[in-house]
Amino acid sequence: MRVTKFVEGSFIPSFDGASERFHQGTEHLTRLDVEMMVIHCFRGWSNLDQISKKKFKTIAVPSDFYYRDTSITSKAVQIFNPDIIEVNDLELGLSSGLELSNLQNIPLVFDAQFVSSCLAASYTGEDGALDTIALLEQHLGRCISGATCFTELDREDLASATKTSRERIHVIPMGSDIEKINYRKPNQNDNTVVFMGNMFFLPNQEGVEYIVHKLAPQLLKKYPSLNFRFVGDAPQDIVERYQSKNMEFTGRLENINDVFEGARICLAPIITGGGMRTKTLTYMASGIPVVSSPAGIIGIEADGAILAASSPEEFIAHIDFLLQNLDFSIEIGQQARLLVETKYSWEVFAKMYLTFYNSVLENPQIHNEQPISIENDPFWLQETIEKGRFADNQGDPDNIYLLGDNKKIAIPTNAPDMSDRLKQFLKGY
Repeated sequence: MRVTKFVEGSFIPSFDGASERFHQGTEHLTRLDVEMMVIHCFRGWSNLDQISKKKFKTIAVPSDFYYRDTSITSKAVQIFNPDIIEVNDLELGLSSGLELSNLQNIPLVFDAQFVSSCLAASYTGEDGALDTIALLEQHLGRCISGATCFTELDREDLASATKTSRERIHVIPMGSDIEKINYRKPNQNDNTVVFMGNMFFLPNQEGVEYIVHKLAPQLLKKYPSLNFRFVGDAPQDIVERYQSKNMEFTGRLENINDVFEGARICLAPIITGGGMRTKTLTYMASGIPVVSSPAGIIGIEADGAILAASSPEEFIAHIDFLLQNLDFSIEIGQQARLLVETKYSWEVFAKMYLTFYNSVLENPQIHNEQPISIENDPFWLQETIEKGRFADNQGDPDNIYLLGDNKKIAIPTNAPDMSDRLKQFLKGY
């Protein structure tokens, strides 16, 4: 089986849930002998050297050649000749994704990181913008042979938004990298409370505010040496506002195990947004006990391995109990790690994806919809750029990059021998 997967935003190294899903999903499907070719919209946010070391092939293209000009991606798709084209953005699916699906008569599938209309409602109250997104979602629903999402709630929302049959939407939860995340038993000397996530993302910003304003003041009165560690990309204004003796903003940590050094408790006070939280699964894999809001454990069969809290008072009570009861902390941390190993590893995830792909190929949906010209980038992308998360990283508008099998080849976008170079690069497939 051959799959062409489109990836926007950051890819490798993966420091948030979406990029981790793109990276680990592709990696583990390759291990199951699925031939993967990634078309990556390269904005300077990924490390091309790291991508080049992967077994799968990646073609990194400037944004214009991702959404609007398919002259390069169509050549690559024709040469690779995939069985399925997968997109993870509404806008890309309706533009280049649909055009290439029509060109090759290949099933188009949608990997829904979120339901756009639901998430957009959290960002804007503009009825016109929401109406436009709703129409685009219905258009996409007529074009795809199937879709994936994280939770049963997402499936209901996605089916409603796209007018797609629930049977064509497969629930595939997030995974956790148990190969890299070491189990760590907490001890009585640990005094760090961890929050991890991309803090340019609104639900994670809300999580920071919740901890700083509603939890930390009360906890520090009783435990003045307690340290709150916020890990991940964060806007400078948030860091400047809250960094203090007891509030540590580390930025990205290259080694995931450094996140949990000295950690006693992990928090997921998520209030808004949908989907499934990679942070929660990462916490669980570490063996450090987790306290989460209900939204932070949607789609996770916690089986008593996570303490749920619906108010600041409940969060504080659970944190206090864990700090006073080390044996219980160790016990639920062990339960959480075992749960991730059996139900939420990336290996399990890849097998579920393979089942989904096979179901699509057994019953592809034929459509006659025409591609839509997309003028604006996805709203989540616009917000990321406006907030300056990757302001210091720039792409390369003049070249594409062929990456994989320890190769990194730059080709000018106007190269007259583009087809020949792509054939040479993809000849092993």
